[in-house]
Amino acid sequence: MKRGLIVAAGEGVPPALLQALADESDLVYAVDGGYRHCQAAGIAPDLLLGDMDSLGIPPEETGVPFERLPCEKDDTDALYAARRLLAQGVERITLACALGGRLDHMLGNLGVLCFLLEQGAAGRIVDSRCCAEAFAPGEHTLKKEGYNLFSLFPLEGACEGVCIQNAKYPLERYRLVMGFPIGVSNEFLLGDARVSFESGKLLAIRLKI
Repeated sequence: MKRGLIVAAGEGVPPALLQALADESDLVYAVDGGYRHCQAAGIAPDLLLGDMDSLGIPPEETGVPFERLPCEKDDTDALYAARRLLAQGVERITLACALGGRLDHMLGNLGVLCFLLEQGAAGRIVDSRCCAEAFAPGEHTLKKEGYNLFSLFPLEGACEGVCIQNAKYPLERYRLVMGFPIGVSNEFLLGDARVSFESGKLLAIRLKI
């Protein structure tokens, strides 16, 4: 499976983590000011793209290939980067430095996960304390992998028939809606948790607290 990494311009992650994510990726795209996070981690991205409003220097000075996007456009820079990676045959995309900072940008990056799900690709947002993933209906394993909590949210409308197993707070065929966030702060037990649901789009966030 071809993998891609999008380094956004949100709050940075530890350079060692960013380097590890880059090492496991076939293509690395820096989005605008995300180039500075790449610099801090000693990563030379394959492409720098964006409207360059948060880069801070002329893109020509970075020494990496770049694509300047218009300021007025329908796609966010991160969504455009995701589209471009999909066109390169990438099937699994990780977003880093995509949380914190502006709330609207953070929500927009969560929307990129929804877009990737609709395209049949796998997507996740990773930082030093959490991993966010979007799921289609079916059965899924939430791997513990050093995380101790997880939270579930519907990405669109409601998620019907939600079941949670091997967690402190199990659920059985529950209708999960944003207006009653019962899926917040569940706890892993000894091993992985199992989640299934019948309809909707589910956002799963694993956390280290």
